[in-house]
Amino acid sequence: DRSRFALGIDRSNDIQCVVKGHRAIVIHVGHRRAARVLAFGVDRGNGSGRFVEPADDNQSILQRHIAIPVNVGGHRVKMAHLRDVLEGMGLRDVVTVIASGNVVFSSGARDLPALRRKMERVLESELGFEVPVLLRTPAELAALEPFVSAHEGGADEPWDSHYVIFLQEAVPREVKQALTPLASRTDGFLFGEREIHWLVRGRLSDSPLFGRGVDAATRGTVTTMRNLKTIGRILGKTELSG
Repeated sequence: DRSRFALGIDRSNDIQCVVKGHRAIVIHVGHRRAARVLAFGVDRGNGSGRFVEPADDNQSILQRHIAIPVNVGGHRVKMAHLRDVLEGMGLRDVVTVIASGNVVFSSGARDLPALRRKMERVLESELGFEVPVLLRTPAELAALEPFVSAHEGGADEPWDSHYVIFLQEAVPREVKQALTPLASRTDGFLFGEREIHWLVRGRLSDSPLFGRGVDAATRGTVTTMRNLKTIGRILGKTELSG
């Protein structure tokens, strides 16, 4: 009966919750580690009293994910505010990585495309502009550098810079067809399932394709780019401490 309320307290972890129908809302969490395993709204124990909606009512085992937003770096968005917005939609253990908006979080959501779409709706509503989101797992990011090594292991001259262009979907055939003829001694391209590896000899700004050729080839496709150093920093935040 959704009109009835039940109040319960787990004194071992100092967790107090109100249950209405089949839903539970945490009022207070005294033991911070407990917040990682709760499958309902959480006040992170900081005394804020702010209730958090679940991202998925059918959550089970929490998994780490990486959100790589598009279009955040060009706006003045405080990373603390971005973290609060994502925690407010029920994501756990949220960590931002540098000011371009990279986010590592935990979620038990099983439908990742639905989670991505919800994140995009919430971010647009809270930030006031459209924010396409690209989701990856830690394993997918960790496989990026070995992928290039496997395909370029016999290169006569090493590449100096490695950038990864992330896409929401598989790399379109027309994008491959546009980029492949642009390869040269200075620039090389490798295509993964949802990534384009842009390899450069020298700095990215030394490439004749910088700021024009690659942008033109990927125009109309949702993309965002990170260098290998940034990807390493993101991966370093995927492990939970404590």
